[in-house]
Amino acid sequence: MSDLYLKDSYLNKNIDFLLNAVIIEYDLKSANTSLCREYNLLPGKQIEEIEKMPKKKRVVTIGKLQRKDNKFKDGLKDAFIDIRRRFFEKNDIQDSDILSIKKDAIFCLREVEYTDFGECHFLKKNQYTSYLYLNKLEFYYNSKGETLGDDGRLDVKGIDDEVVRKHDEFMNSFFKTLFKHLETGSTKSKFNFLKRFIDKYKSLRLEVGYYREYNQQSIIRLTDSDETYDNPVFIPYEHKQEHINIDYNFFHILLPIVKILV
Repeated sequence: MSDLYLKDSYLNKNIDFLLNAVIIEYDLKSANTSLCREYNLLPGKQIEEIEKMPKKKRVVTIGKLQRKDNKFKDGLKDAFIDIRRRFFEKNDIQDSDILSIKKDAIFCLREVEYTDFGECHFLKKNQYTSYLYLNKLEFYYNSKGETLGDDGRLDVKGIDDEVVRKHDEFMNSFFKTLFKHLETGSTKSKFNFLKRFIDKYKSLRLEVGYYREYNQQSIIRLTDSDETYDNPVFIPYEHKQEHINIDYNFFHILLPIVKILV
């Protein structure tokens, strides 16, 4: 059995690309309070009070308790490890079954049978069909599901969700279309799509939003000024594309994609 359950955070960096695969995110429901119940870390009445709070307040309350009480802090840390151990043990998890661990979320490369452990319940939160590891970012894509629409769903780990949303309709749209081509298109169509997009990108024929740097800062840089912009409206030129620095996404996103696919 794998001993990866010992890690609060893990990513198999040997995998940079998965296509038409089974990737399931198993998430521990109400992780903090369910662990407190299962491992008797707090009195039942106190757990009930915390459970009634909004999610954000629950997290803050548990954080304050950990800062005040080292015994509780260590107990909760050990509980996270032990519940992952039970999940791994019962489902006979091997290293090759795990793509990623985010504390109370386990990204498995196969479906598991056992998800309930006393007061603790792992839910199938998300399922994905493809994956890309790029520039320290994890791109998870799901092409299937009635509620997803034609473009599918894209989740990105390594950047705050609010920041990722700035790329909607732009680079996020590119990634969705790319994954769709990779999953269903011929080799020729994949590379034709990528070539056309890169040609447009290099010749500044795309909307300004495509040139927003795909990282945690997600700013727009200019070639002739040290000023950076979050909102393209404030770029002080009529023909904005002519002044935009396109280097970041070209060298850190597009060229690495080409290398991975080739």
